[in-house]
Amino acid sequence: MSSHDMILSMMEKNNGYVAASSLRTLGMDTKILQRMTARGEIERLAHGLYLRADLMEDPFFIALYRCPQGIFSMDTALFLHQITDRNPYQLSMTIPSGTNTTLLKEPGFRFFYLTSEQWELGRSTIVTPFGNPVSVYDLERTLVDCVRKIDVLDRDEVLSAIKSYVKMKDRDQSKLLAYAEAFRVREQVWQYLEVLL
Repeated sequence: MSSHDMILSMMEKNNGYVAASSLRTLGMDTKILQRMTARGEIERLAHGLYLRADLMEDPFFIALYRCPQGIFSMDTALFLHQITDRNPYQLSMTIPSGTNTTLLKEPGFRFFYLTSEQWELGRSTIVTPFGNPVSVYDLERTLVDCVRKIDVLDRDEVLSAIKSYVKMKDRDQSKLLAYAEAFRVREQVWQYLEVLL
């Protein structure tokens, strides 16, 4: 199999994406990516990340490729969990305190910082609307974060998300309250639940 065909096969398995690091791991010359880009077969999306030219970019997948320590949170996580239909105009991510990323200086991103222990709590994986797996906080952790930061988020969106959550049959209220306890907002979360239950 030629290098060209091998790259196309890798892209087929990875929803149209290929990373230059994957080629280096296989001992392949990454210059072929430049040639394929020049021919218009693929597009360079970020340093070392390429997508088949006939596919749409996934902004969630690309953001986490560029900031691998990020976890989608707040309103972005609400959207990924499909508990709101508002497409976020800024991608919200939580990263460990002390982490630096080039995305901090770019518009379209909003970052929240937590200690490593809190940052990891509730981390899960979800598939984006474009079909790619990304890191996100589970729904209960997301709602607790939204209550914690309700003053910097859209209050109506947060309240609407909590109302939708309360109506869900598979909600895990004990997990929600455990997260609320861990982040010292149990009383606030409970007040919202009491009003809506």
